[in-house]
Amino acid sequence: MNTAQLISNAWYLSGIVPRALEGVSGEQGTDGLMLLNFLLSRQSMTGRYIPYFTYYFFDAVVGQEEYFIPAAVTLETCTFNIGVVRYQMNLENRSYYRGAPRVDNIQALPFDWYWETVVGGANLYMYFLPQDIYQMKLSGKFALTQITDPSFVLDTVLDLFYQEYLMFLLAEYMCTWYKLTPSQDVLMKIKEFKDTLADRNYTDLTIAKATIYGSRGAVTYAQANLGKGWTSP
Repeated sequence: MNTAQLISNAWYLSGIVPRALEGVSGEQGTDGLMLLNFLLSRQSMTGRYIPYFTYYFFDAVVGQEEYFIPAAVTLETCTFNIGVVRYQMNLENRSYYRGAPRVDNIQALPFDWYWETVVGGANLYMYFLPQDIYQMKLSGKFALTQITDPSFVLDTVLDLFYQEYLMFLLAEYMCTWYKLTPSQDVLMKIKEFKDTLADRNYTDLTIAKATIYGSRGAVTYAQANLGKGWTSP
């Protein structure tokens, strides 16, 4: 299915355009493409209904803490390689990464990482500051690409089930756009899709158990110079 076909089918499902028509064009075609791109953008608000994981690679820069990751919606893992060996990094929360005491200019192996949403993607931060050029590997969910060409073939980037989901979702949006009430059949179908999509490629919420015998302290020069940031559990 291409984009124009999905938009036409959505107009038919909405009940606004009769199925007897051979196709949708003109203002409704333009509005349909605009609304479809709005929907694609809305899926990126939380990433919950994006079923696809993406792996993103970039090179660390010596002494640089902040990196912009375009189109990132939610990031789950970050590792780096020294040769063929992959090393784990610890994802920290905002309170620890922003608030814990530390020496800001230490260069060693990157030990902690943290990310936050910004316009157009996410900023990723790492500490210690990289002492060398490391290949960084990220996994997470990324925004769906906006579509500008109605003839674009969706099969190349989206599974058929997800095209169907967007078709019903777009039909609902079209009704809202025209201040009409979507049919119960359309609303029920959307609910079925959302219930399924929420469980597909779910976010890993596993957390490490915290010890009751102490808390993590500040990183010292000794840890940076001797252990290069790595400490025993």
